[in-house]
Amino acid sequence: MQVKLTFLRLILALIASGFAVSAGAAMYKWTDSEGNVHYTQTPPEEGEAAEIPPPPRVNPPATSDLLNGGATTGDRNTPEEKEAELSPEQVVAYQRNCEAAKANLELYKTSDRIKQADDGKVVAMDEELRGKKMQQAEEQIKKYCK
Repeated sequence: MQVKLTFLRLILALIASGFAVSAGAAMYKWTDSEGNVHYTQTPPEEGEAAEIPPPPRVNPPATSDLLNGGATTGDRNTPEEKEAELSPEQVVAYQRNCEAAKANLELYKTSDRIKQADDGKVVAMDEELRGKKMQQAEEQIKKYCK
């Protein structure tokens, strides 16, 4: 068991050191004999190369941007939309809440009985309660299903 743990630690250390080395890798710009400009991490075997800083890191679009039809943060128009940036955990929670709200709305439309959350008893809904529950579900769909 101790050998496996030591081996795992060694593998993780090697992986981490590989990321550290690649993060600080030098970049070179050079022109070949035909006038073509090259950008590489290794200088050419012949000729001169100028060492340049690596390009800036580009972050992938947030998951919430992908769920909003591919819109990026700069494409949003209103301040509310700009403030609506969600973490990946929040995106998953919103998806679950959306699915639950849709299921609840369907239940309220097709059934006149619900299970109470506090004691688990199944009770009949009157039209007033049913309408109220449907309205709550529709509001949740508007909030979570984007």
